[in-house]
Amino acid sequence: MALPDGVLTVTVEFGPYLDDNGNPYTGTVQFWSSTPRVWAATGAPILPRPIVVPLGIDGTGSVVLAATDEDGFTDGAGNSVTDWTYDVETRLAGRVGIRSTFALPALGVQGLTVDLDELVPVRSSAGTTVALPAVSSVSVNGQAQTGAVEIEVPPVAVRSSVVATIGDSITAQNASYTESYAKLGPSMAGANVSHFRVYAVGGYVLQDLHDNLLPQVLAMDPLPISCLIAGGTNDSSTPAQLAATLETITDPLVAAGITPILWCPPPRSNVAGNVTQAAAVAAWCAYVRRLGVAKGWPVLDAQALLAGSDGYLAAEYIPAQQGTPGDGIHPNMSGHVVLARAYAAILKELIPAQPSALLQSPIDPDISAGVGLFLNDSNSDGYADGTIHSGTLGAPSIVPGAAVGNWQRTSIAAGGGVGGSITIDVAGLTAGHTYLIGFALQASLDGPGAGTVGGVTMTWRSAAGNNGTPAPDPDNIEPGHTGRSLCMVTEADGPMYFHFVATAPSATTGLRAQLGFTGTAAVAAGYVQISQYTVRDLTALGID
Repeated sequence: MALPDGVLTVTVEFGPYLDDNGNPYTGTVQFWSSTPRVWAATGAPILPRPIVVPLGIDGTGSVVLAATDEDGFTDGAGNSVTDWTYDVETRLAGRVGIRSTFALPALGVQGLTVDLDELVPVRSSAGTTVALPAVSSVSVNGQAQTGAVEIEVPPVAVRSSVVATIGDSITAQNASYTESYAKLGPSMAGANVSHFRVYAVGGYVLQDLHDNLLPQVLAMDPLPISCLIAGGTNDSSTPAQLAATLETITDPLVAAGITPILWCPPPRSNVAGNVTQAAAVAAWCAYVRRLGVAKGWPVLDAQALLAGSDGYLAAEYIPAQQGTPGDGIHPNMSGHVVLARAYAAILKELIPAQPSALLQSPIDPDISAGVGLFLNDSNSDGYADGTIHSGTLGAPSIVPGAAVGNWQRTSIAAGGGVGGSITIDVAGLTAGHTYLIGFALQASLDGPGAGTVGGVTMTWRSAAGNNGTPAPDPDNIEPGHTGRSLCMVTEADGPMYFHFVATAPSATTGLRAQLGFTGTAAVAAGYVQISQYTVRDLTALGID
């Protein structure tokens, strides 16, 4: 989409980038602005999101950006915002990315063209914000309006950093309690990832990923910044055949401005029949690593991360754990957490951190005044006012330190009972309306337990009780999965932000979030906590 009419723009050209033999590099150049702003004439919010520009076959490229000295932007509260900056990162195949910051003034001239190499690096700045005079003139619904002007900034679902994963049964793994690395990893990336989608089917080979899953990624709106191609576990083709198939996946991604993330499948356990397969996987992984270096693409190397000293799947990642099969092919929960942390590290390197959408949008008064921010505990029992608690729980508490409001925490003692929850109900919802739902989660659950996890589950509510309909999460989790399981996620992994859009089914009057523990036994102490729980009616706001 184009910038709003009237915004001063500058075309930034770059390249050609050539190697010592004069051959053009492949790669991308990424740009992102330093601050959110609002185009005052229309009230359209402009929010930072990486703009990824693939280099052409001649090693050149260009992009059109808003001028940083444009005086038509505000902060949404009537204050002018000017002189912000852009960050740029050049990622050439086989080379470390080069990042710099620059201003892009237009000096009042529309359509200037500049060369990236000629821009002088500056210190990053969120811009200068100044109060506007009380009398202004702007266009409101196509009509000039003079006098004190109040511009309302609609709260929107910020999709600044969306990622996708395609794969086979290892990626699709979602046993009774465990979460796949493909869901935990983007979650652990915190503010660097706002939404993610996972498309994975057991038994799929690389060709299936191309035929059936790649089209779903390319149909995403908005398109993801990156796509992890987690195939190869079930392939029996030669490395040359696999390489050709992989190219049919990476080429369309690059053409769409999506950065491929490559995958080395995990090793299998050291049992009869795996020797030949282990050698084939090792050969394929060697090729994938070379391709990653040559193209400048990240590689999630599950083989290196999960291999023992003998090259086979390490013993600690084999036993059945949290509902995983323990078959020596699919890593258990411990293995998935290792992969998730590595995936999160890649995403944090690839995508600049963004403020949480919960903080970029005003919070509904009926939520902020109530239980959603956990501000009050009138009787000092550790439960925020308005919550309901049931079952067997450890010591609850209201913990300061969330970005907005407090954390509502519930704990579990080592060896203690399990099966309790804290219920947080939001009433007043309308069936058929579309809602933006968001919250932050954090946990300290070091031990896998014997079928015990902590997390949050969400369901729609009706006047008569539970609708029997899970609250879908089409942007973060595959449809039908109702919550987040945080087994073995620790405090060091940081807060996880979740934002998703869903339409309330018939008979809906509310939404229920249940924070707590489920399972049969506990072998380690820990806690889970939630904060910034918000529900926005996008239909009522006219932006659904």
